[in-house]
Amino acid sequence: MKFTHLLLFALLFLSVSLNVIGQSEKNEVWPISSVEVHQAGALVEHSSLVLLRGDKQEIIIPGISPGVDLSTIQIDLPEGVSVEKIDYEEREKPDSRSSELSGIKDSIYVQSVSIKMIEAIRKTLILELDFLSANRSIGSDNEVLLVDDVAEMADFLRDRNQELSLDILEADLDIDKIKILIRELTNRKRALEHLQADKEGVVILVLNISKTYARPQEVKFRYLSPSAFWSTDYEVIFNSKNIFVKRYALISQSSGSDWTSAPITLISGKPSGTLSPASFGDWVISAKKPPRSPRRGVYANYNMPESSSFASSAVGEQFDDSGFEISEEASFAGNSRYRFDLETSATISGDGEVEKVAIDEFELDGEVRYYAVPALNSEVYSTVRVPEFSGHKLMNGYAQVISNNSYLGNFYLSIPSIGDTLVMPLGPNPYVRCSRELVEETSTSSLLSGKRQVVSNWTLSVENSLSDSISLDLVDLTPRTRARDGAIDVSVTFSEGGRFDAANNLVTFALELGPGERRDVMITITVVYPRNSTLYGL
Repeated sequence: MKFTHLLLFALLFLSVSLNVIGQSEKNEVWPISSVEVHQAGALVEHSSLVLLRGDKQEIIIPGISPGVDLSTIQIDLPEGVSVEKIDYEEREKPDSRSSELSGIKDSIYVQSVSIKMIEAIRKTLILELDFLSANRSIGSDNEVLLVDDVAEMADFLRDRNQELSLDILEADLDIDKIKILIRELTNRKRALEHLQADKEGVVILVLNISKTYARPQEVKFRYLSPSAFWSTDYEVIFNSKNIFVKRYALISQSSGSDWTSAPITLISGKPSGTLSPASFGDWVISAKKPPRSPRRGVYANYNMPESSSFASSAVGEQFDDSGFEISEEASFAGNSRYRFDLETSATISGDGEVEKVAIDEFELDGEVRYYAVPALNSEVYSTVRVPEFSGHKLMNGYAQVISNNSYLGNFYLSIPSIGDTLVMPLGPNPYVRCSRELVEETSTSSLLSGKRQVVSNWTLSVENSLSDSISLDLVDLTPRTRARDGAIDVSVTFSEGGRFDAANNLVTFALELGPGERRDVMITITVVYPRNSTLYGL
């Protein structure tokens, strides 16, 4: 009898154990096997070995990014296995971020109660202070006591009055500190809620199995995550001999789940979110440069936007992707589709932090040319002009300029059309200076013609203190008249070698300067206008 009981107990224990093992196999988190990050979204792939038995099998896959569109799910199955049903739902996420969010909510409640308690104590102190003040005469230095026969009461009231004032001040400071803490906790709470830190996606697969496998088979599962993007970042390192470029990727994703040691591929543009191909939008060609959108909001146009403070915050900045979405109306016609396979084991955190990952490095064949605008600045700027750049898969992005181990600043690298010259600013050079001086100005008038003439003679100078010869463009602006000022006539003459751009009213001198050489050029501006008029702006 005892043996029968032991046998039944063993069978029951074995049945429960097998059931637990089977459930753990069905509910295990599938690791991320690869990620394709586009400039608007990411294609995330999970894979696992699954033991396929029976005619029908249900598989539960937790740990999926929240907010996944069910229509973007793709599955690679072994032969003889088909999908009967796919469900997607979001559940509470049992991880550290969820615990942190719960703890933050509790902390905010506790701190709010603390403020109420301190405010109650503060109110009691104020009431006592008002009571003591009622025992003092107004407009007199002498205390008028309610109890005249206790002389020591005056000292007590004076000391207690000071203590109460200090206690009230301390209570106010404590309340301010708690409010600051609550504000910080609230900001973190909003960030975690934005990341849906307490949620995770769960996919339930029901498979039909017509072929029996003795060993576990690999099943790959892919989906489109809309909460990821990347942009290019460059380091331009130059000296007198060559120009070296290091290319980086700034990757951010706010799915709430980290990408740990997964092979990452970067692809320009956006991924496909539907089975049907998207229709083309307008492909507009214009000679006018379009404005760049700000660094926040919808990333439909994948050219990363401009920021005045990007150089100091590119690595640690948290991108605001609250309006992030994949626009099906955006046209990518004419844009190259580049692919970069990253050789890195970097972890891309799921909390929206920007990770800077190296892509590659290469050398550019360009010409260093200087640009001088003495009317605006006495410093002369050096630039690199690269006529051939198409073989380097260059994309719009930010570039940080480094020379002789010195960081000179950053600029937005906007890639021109093939055939045009890529111009990269390298900052001012302290060894090349320029100036602009009004050397003579005359004014004459004629009673016969009723006209007045003003002639201005300007000298533009540039000096090369470098030990090498340089090529330089010396540029100055000339005045123009408004359409309604037809009675005003402007003419410009300049030294030999100058070139006049009538469309932009610019005079440019293309100069070659040797070491230690100084060059002066002249520009003469003549303005004729009616004698009875007043001339402004010259």
